Amino acid sequence: MKEKIRSEIDKFIFYFKVAYFFAKSDIKSRHNQSFFGSMWIILSVAIPAAALSVIWVKVMGVPKDKFIPYFILGFVIWQLLSSIVVQSPSLFLKASPIINITPVPFYFFTQELLMGKFIEARSLIIIILFVCALFPQTFTFSLLNTVLLIYGVLLTFISLFGLAHILGYLGAKYSDLEQIINSSMSVIFFFTPVIYFPERLQEYQFVLYFNPFFYLIESIRQPLINEHPDPLIYITLTFICAIIITASAVFSRKWSKECALWL
Repeated sequence: MKEKIRSEIDKFIFYFKVAYFFAKSDIKSRHNQSFFGSMWIILSVAIPAAALSVIWVKVMGVPKDKFIPYFILGFVIWQLLSSIVVQSPSLFLKASPIINITPVPFYFFTQELLMGKFIEARSLIIIILFVCALFPQTFTFSLLNTVLLIYGVLLTFISLFGLAHILGYLGAKYSDLEQIINSSMSVIFFFTPVIYFPERLQEYQFVLYFNPFFYLIESIRQPLINEHPDPLIYITLTFICAIIITASAVFSRKWSKECALWL
């Protein structure tokens, strides 16, 4: 039993390394013929973030040193989260030529998607560092906040892996899921505190507690700009993560053999 578990873990790690290689190669080939190259990863987020920052500072009527770091952090995280969710329903459909001829585990394609976004996230850190240099007084650095930041990133990564895996199976079975997700994410964006502070909702603030994206974003944003992150964020996100991973394991066990027939 122990040898089987160890073998599965080794296999999982091996495919993670392969997925990282494929994701890195895909990003390079995607930007190979462009003038700015991989800089487009940064520019595609930095340009709208900068433009919206200027507009929303005026609209919200709040100090720019408070709002801009808050907004840009939330916007960068949202872009990564939403792109994973939007691409997940077509995950196995796009990989169907490989799935039908090669005995590769389905989680490999989820790993490849996550590794691609991880590489993009490394590039987007430049935006965060730039904002940090512009507004150093807004950012907080302490041992506790650093630990919470690492824990939040880890929980977010695991949750997104499980969610992408679930949506991959559902997208293979129900082809219209991709359109539903695409339409839903633009609505969810306005129910997620990216362009506004939670307290702006006043008596309707409780709505945020039913939005899992709220916890995913705040678990990373709060340790960077809040001296006292809310422990409830991390407790709730831990439960969300456990539920998603359990559901992902159930879907894999139930549909992994049938999925190839749907593609």
